Amino acid sequence: MKLPAITHPLFRKVAILHVEMSGEHVARATRQLVRYAKGGALADEAGEVDIASLAKLKHTPVILLVTGDRVVSKPYAKNDPATERVVHNEELLWTLSTAGEDADTPTLSFLRKEPLREWLEAIARDKLLLVDTWIRADLPADLPRRMERLREERFASTALAQSPICGNRLADFAFARLFLPVLLLLFAVLLGNFFLNTHYSQLYGEKQNVVQRSQQQDRKNAAETQKKSQLFGEYTQVPDLSYPLLADRIASYIPEGVKLTALTLFPEEKRANAPAAKNAPRVDYHTIHLRGTAEVPGSVSLLAQYLEADQLFGRVNIVRIDRKKGVGLFEFELKIAL
Repeated sequence: MKLPAITHPLFRKVAILHVEMSGEHVARATRQLVRYAKGGALADEAGEVDIASLAKLKHTPVILLVTGDRVVSKPYAKNDPATERVVHNEELLWTLSTAGEDADTPTLSFLRKEPLREWLEAIARDKLLLVDTWIRADLPADLPRRMERLREERFASTALAQSPICGNRLADFAFARLFLPVLLLLFAVLLGNFFLNTHYSQLYGEKQNVVQRSQQQDRKNAAETQKKSQLFGEYTQVPDLSYPLLADRIASYIPEGVKLTALTLFPEEKRANAPAAKNAPRVDYHTIHLRGTAEVPGSVSLLAQYLEADQLFGRVNIVRIDRKKGVGLFEFELKIAL
């Protein structure tokens, strides 16, 4: 039976924990690693193991092999009352096995869980992936063949589809194996994204500075041109600025406790001491008027400092700050030069 591709890298190694029982006590415990290769299952030499060292096998597929003189074996008979009592007894560990490939009657082997309680709790605590439990009176002589058959029966695609428990174990094992690599990959992606964003933010800031310097140079050139030709100066004095950009930039500097009541872009100015026919309103294209209220006068000064520090604006003058009667607020007016 062909295995699904995911099982090959995940289940290349399975550990066999062999616990030998002597009466109600564990006489000896060994660990043996079985590796799957193209030639089949290859078993290493068994070595001593104890409960404290099980943590080294975290997230490793494990088979618990229990042998000893307290293991009871009997022919398995379906619907036999004695067999049913063993199978449904939660205090017993039991396994069905066959003496050979063509054996018709399997053997039911079982023993009490209590002597193995600490080992079972350690397996669960240290997150070992318990694939199967073998209860036998002696060691199996055909261990490689049994391991090959176990892999085919438990981890084939059809077996995983038919056994939700086995599928869940495979999912847990795959998550434990892939969690750290996927986490490192996500960290690398986020770190790369951070550096890219930082790089493009710096490029954007540099371009904005270039644009602002270009706008200031344009205003300077426009002023010089206006001196040479009043008509040409009046025609070109309108600054090439984005009105939403000006409004958004001013709104971003409003301190706490300050509210704007009026924002006038390019206010009209009347020419004093001029005949009525010539006293037409003139638009000041390089001035912005701000009006509003503040809880304390210092907030108005702070707003003026913020705006004057921005390269988009020029000098900021505080026209007036007056106490508003009856409400405990201050009315203010600012004049911003572009």
